[in-house]
Amino acid sequence: MAISGGPDSTALLFILNELKETFGFRIKACHFDHALRSGSSGDARFAEKMVERLGLEFAMERDGSPGGGSIQSLARERRYGFFKKLLDSGYADLVATGHTLDDSVETSIMWMLRGVGPGAFGGVPCVREKYVRPLVDTRRSALLSWLKKNEIKYVIDPTNDTDKYLRNRIRRHVIPALETQSHKAVEAVARLARLVKDQNLILESMANEKLAMITEKKYARRLVIKPAALDGEPEAVRLVIYRMAFRSAGADPSKLSSKHFDAIESMLSSRTLGRSLDLPGGLCARLDHEGLILGYRPEYETLKQTGVICPLKMQVGDYTLRARSVNGEKAERQVVDMEKMPPGAVFRTRKPGDFLRIKGMSGRKKLKTFFIDRKIPSGMRDTTPLMACGSEILWIPGFFLSSSISAGAGARKFMALSWD
Repeated sequence: MAISGGPDSTALLFILNELKETFGFRIKACHFDHALRSGSSGDARFAEKMVERLGLEFAMERDGSPGGGSIQSLARERRYGFFKKLLDSGYADLVATGHTLDDSVETSIMWMLRGVGPGAFGGVPCVREKYVRPLVDTRRSALLSWLKKNEIKYVIDPTNDTDKYLRNRIRRHVIPALETQSHKAVEAVARLARLVKDQNLILESMANEKLAMITEKKYARRLVIKPAALDGEPEAVRLVIYRMAFRSAGADPSKLSSKHFDAIESMLSSRTLGRSLDLPGGLCARLDHEGLILGYRPEYETLKQTGVICPLKMQVGDYTLRARSVNGEKAERQVVDMEKMPPGAVFRTRKPGDFLRIKGMSGRKKLKTFFIDRKIPSGMRDTTPLMACGSEILWIPGFFLSSSISAGAGARKFMALSWD
């Protein structure tokens, strides 16, 4: 179990130690020293000596190196990284933490203030994967009374007595204000959080069915949904659909707050194609010809200009450019007559002045106009590979193949092109 030396984890340590023989489990303790204040090493020694007196195994790690972002977020990330290493190494099968009902309610209020929706309002779960919180339904005041009665010592983190962090402000001011109205205020908020979380499961089930119906495409790390299909849906359903779409794309939407979802709603209601939003955690939302795109920001790689050779296989970003020989009788839609290939033809991305010659049409057509007419998403126009000779475009994957090089009757050498 995780032991900080504070009252909550200390109480859990002694309670579990009393119950281990009755229920037949073994206890090992661990401590992570964040080294964020001068007295942290003293807390670590206190925890170690307390565990030793109980005759239990003890593991400890210290990491006070600087990092970016929120100090609390970084501390949590490193602490749980330490726990994961212990789990992966076989040191323990589960990690128990000393979260109380007070912690759970504080967490619910924090999420409520961020406006992220009912799913996150449920507080701290009693079980999450290999992490268990046996005291999550117990008030902190009850633990303090138990520790005092049993004359068990613990340490106090002085940073808990400051208003520097939001959780501290909620603990020191919001909770006491609620309890002036009702001495059962914390229990009432906890009950509301559980009910909201249960109701959200029903809402998620409905939203999941809707999302499956309105998903147009699914890329490696992005999902495309039909914007018009969201019209008429209640706001609560739309917000859950957005979150589930991000999750379906492999993303974690927990860092998105109400202002981010409001921005998505505003973008969607504007129906302005080409608008995009950069969101926390490397996420993005974009409204384009394809639809409403939710997921990770695409990390485009630039296609290096390459001479036309066959065979060719070139990985660029999430896609692969291929040129391969095929038999005439197995001709595919975009197949080139190799003997018609002009000297100097290359694969590249678009440039100013590019044009096409479309069969049956006189004159030239600007590539930009072609992209707009075919509703090729603006985000793809600078990354789509083209075959060109000078400024004339000979091939656009899936959309165009010049009649000057397409394989017809009498062709002897065939080359199939693809971008997928």
